Amino acid sequence: PLEQVQDGAVRMMKGEQNGFLVLSEGGFTKKDAPNGRDCWMQLSEMRAFSSLQLWQVKTSLPYNIRPVPSLVNNEPLEQVQDGAVRMMKGEQNGFLVLSEGGFTKKDAPNGRDCWMQLSEMRAFSSLQLWQVKTSLPYNIRPVPSLVNNEPLEQVQD
Repeated sequence: PLEQVQDGAVRMMKGEQNGFLVLSEGGFTKKDAPNGRDCWMQLSEMRAFSSLQLWQVKTSLPYNIRPVPSLVNNEPLEQVQDGAVRMMKGEQNGFLVLSEGGFTKKDAPNGRDCWMQLSEMRAFSSLQLWQVKTSLPYNIRPVPSLVNNEPLEQVQD
């Protein structure tokens, strides 16, 4: 086995094949144990947004990005500060689902800190080919904002 999990473990699954659940990060686990008692139970489905949405966190403390939509038994993948922006693709159990993977609590238990939706992406009906015309390098960014994000790459005319 790649890993063994204990009672109460939570994992994201992306499908099912031949009686096995397919883990989103790779690997397989038997859906139902041969003993007829032990099994994986679905907690909830993700409510997918019709298109990607840009959200910004308003917080007085670092805000956690987690591997699963739960505050129990999982260490944060990263922490973000006030003003951070991320693209979200859905919502599950009060958590926002990041487009690049991970989950973050939509509203903090303190009732003050939260993520706020900035805008929704206008999706094209099909893929479109675009060409840049510029005299200076043009930045490709991780989110549609000029604030708090470094360019992923620069392209030339």
